Amino acid sequence: MTAKLTKAQLKVSSEAEEVVERANGLVISNEKSAEEASNAIRAIKAMVAEAKKVFADPKKKAYEAHQSIVKAEKGIIDPLNRAEKTIKQKVATWMIDRERAAKAEQMRLEAEARRQAQEQAEAEAKAIESVDSATARAIRSTVGGIGGSSVPTVHVEQPAKPAGVSTRTLHRARNYDLIATIMWVAEDPDARAPWLTFNQSHANDVATTTKGGMVVPGVEFYTDTSVAVR
Repeated sequence: MTAKLTKAQLKVSSEAEEVVERANGLVISNEKSAEEASNAIRAIKAMVAEAKKVFADPKKKAYEAHQSIVKAEKGIIDPLNRAEKTIKQKVATWMIDRERAAKAEQMRLEAEARRQAQEQAEAEAKAIESVDSATARAIRSTVGGIGGSSVPTVHVEQPAKPAGVSTRTLHRARNYDLIATIMWVAEDPDARAPWLTFNQSHANDVATTTKGGMVVPGVEFYTDTSVAVR
């Protein structure tokens, strides 16, 4: 979009074209023409100064208008971006809590299955002890011996993710006590040397490889879950 020029700006533009035309037509062949070239240079500098003067105020106003528009746009977009981030954080927290609850339920059911299997094995053992040897052999061949009852497989269905929502979980590490880490390294410097100076990239690689399962004094392994919405 071409700006509409004022009369003063059009006048300067026209004069500048004339100066450029004269400058381009100069032929330097003697002292007089060299003096004309010097005058042309002074005329060019003067025209540049005049052009800057004529356009200074409009440029200032245009800049101020641009800044005002940018500020207004920012005032709309920034709260929206913060709102999006807040929602994503809430969704991530909800999904993490839900997955933790599912894992806890899995562990509870597995523990209960092991307890029941143990009780059944103990009951079988007592039953074997209370019968004659021939019957005992028959029971052993049926149940696989004392404690032969198998622990049933427990499966808790993982909660489905909401439509259009995906999560990405990254394993990370942070150092909160470098002295404790250094003392730990000193116990086995050959094997633990990479931890002598906390290297964030190396620590994150270890966190990813071990899924936060490694124990390093002074280092916290954690997960960072981000949410994307299609």
